[in-house]
Amino acid sequence: DIANCKAIIGSWKLIAIAYFFKVTRSIPIKLLGSKSSNNTAASESFDASESIALITFTTGSTGTPKATIRTHKLLHAQLQALMPLLDDEIERVDMPMLPIVLLLNLAIGRTSVLADFNPSQPKKFDANKIYNQCTQLNVTSITASPYYLDVMSRYSKEQNLSFRFKKVLSGGGPIFPNLAKQLHDYLCTNSMIVYGSTEAEPMSHIESSILQSYQLNEQSGLLVGQVDQHCTIKIIKYLSTPIDAEQLSDLVLSSNQVGEIIVAGQHILIDYYNNPQAVKDNKIRTEQTIWHRTGDCGYLDSNGNLFLMGRCQQVIEFNGQKLYPFIVEYQLQQIEGIKYAAILKHNDYLVICIESIHQHFQQSILTKVKEIYPNAIIHFITMPMDKRHHTKIDYEALRNSIMNIKN
Repeated sequence: DIANCKAIIGSWKLIAIAYFFKVTRSIPIKLLGSKSSNNTAASESFDASESIALITFTTGSTGTPKATIRTHKLLHAQLQALMPLLDDEIERVDMPMLPIVLLLNLAIGRTSVLADFNPSQPKKFDANKIYNQCTQLNVTSITASPYYLDVMSRYSKEQNLSFRFKKVLSGGGPIFPNLAKQLHDYLCTNSMIVYGSTEAEPMSHIESSILQSYQLNEQSGLLVGQVDQHCTIKIIKYLSTPIDAEQLSDLVLSSNQVGEIIVAGQHILIDYYNNPQAVKDNKIRTEQTIWHRTGDCGYLDSNGNLFLMGRCQQVIEFNGQKLYPFIVEYQLQQIEGIKYAAILKHNDYLVICIESIHQHFQQSILTKVKEIYPNAIIHFITMPMDKRHHTKIDYEALRNSIMNIKN
């Protein structure tokens, strides 16, 4: 509906299902894609910098999903930026569980195996089924969200077997040092973790062998590596309102100062489809550059390393200090029995939400959390996660859940 589609091309089943939904039923042209034809269309010249090749959607974890415009020129630039991470000169069979990587594999001619799983039901993900696929089809590399790699590496550890991956690439959510070590020890020693978003991929990257020994603490934040050579990153003072070019120079922060991460580069998406407000909110247009506001909170050190602290909107000011989401999440996840943890501020109270591994851990968790945050209200809850990657905590849904509990 947002993209204003004019046609559907697919199997007869897809065409039939389309009639059951108002938004797809109203699409005027429906074509069966199963019939072969020798007819060829006349080639037509176009402006690669302006012509839309693909429309993709953000996760919508901070509101309604935005339709991002990928022109042919931008797709080419993104391919060039990701080439070094894809190791395009190495011949291997890849399992791309992120759709954009499948597209990139097609571009470089790499064999791809589609994973046998339903992305809309992540909790039913079957690592044994994926292991059998990888073994039977000689899969030697995989690109997946942290959640799925976590499940697979745990399976590898428990079953004492090897997926025999030569390369693992991950993105879509934070990977903390403990998970980096788990991936390195039980899935693949050659694991690359990419920081990016729908609009900006990649921004930085780090090897699991480096991240696993990194000591994350209250001051340091989550290390996501060196800024990628294809983009430029600045840290600016966070504002909840749109930012124009005239404001930008006064907002730029120095090394080791925490603020919002903004990024520019040839492979960074600069427009949204039919959504001028999203453009106003998320882009800063100067005469030379269009900057994308990531909404992520972090800082650059003097060596060019990038550190993440969480989403800017989720940073809490309490009793004269700032509490950063990623720091709190990681800190609490070190307590035995905690699967996921998050912190919110409701009125003048801190609210800590915890999903425990098992109910019998809850009393000891309560005791230990109260030692760190003695005045916090603690709720045990099934944590809502982002629908696409099942990796990031959906803070908006979590806040709504807490409001319901409070009421």
